[in-house]
Amino acid sequence: MTKLSDNARRVLGDKPAVTLEEFDRIWSIWPFGHKEDTYIEVAYAVAFKTMLDGSPITFDDMVKKYGSYVEIAKARTTDPDKFVAKLINWVKKARYNESTEKPSTKRIDRLVK
Repeated sequence: MTKLSDNARRVLGDKPAVTLEEFDRIWSIWPFGHKEDTYIEVAYAVAFKTMLDGSPITFDDMVKKYGSYVEIAKARTTDPDKFVAKLINWVKKARYNESTEKPSTKRIDRLVK
């Protein structure tokens, strides 16, 4: 995407909360799904949604949290393409409100006979 489409401009206005250049930072973490729809969802969330404690969502925090989520999710599965949430779904489900720290419990490896 090099410029805003008419659809994105209609939803976000002429000056969205997230520029296309900024969006490319978060998109490059896990680039799956429809890029324009994902951009609209991210820019809308940064502009209008808040965290559970009422504080505004910042784009930099969203980038850090999504990057952390993807890193942890990829490490927990052998098929990350199937089990790591696309950015649009992660934003729609407000997963930015969840903790993105590594789990403190050790993984238990089990031998299946």
